[in-house]
Amino acid sequence: MKPSKIENQIVAFRVPKSLNAKLDKYADMEMLSKSDIIRRAVLKELKVLQETHGDLSLSQVSGKPSQWSIK
Repeated sequence: MKPSKIENQIVAFRVPKSLNAKLDKYADMEMLSKSDIIRRAVLKELKVLQETHGDLSLSQVSGKPSQWSIK
């Protein structure tokens, strides 16, 4: 079986200066990047959501823009 190809995409968002400064400081203290800390937090939250709502299949999360909805 071929390993699946991971396609990375950029997800960007704005944060207050104080939060950005905290991320910088903690990242330096832990020898991590801010992105590492944010990824970990997102993965933890997704795990909670997955436990609440169940796992989503690929067909439920991928699709054409015309199939996307905002709630």
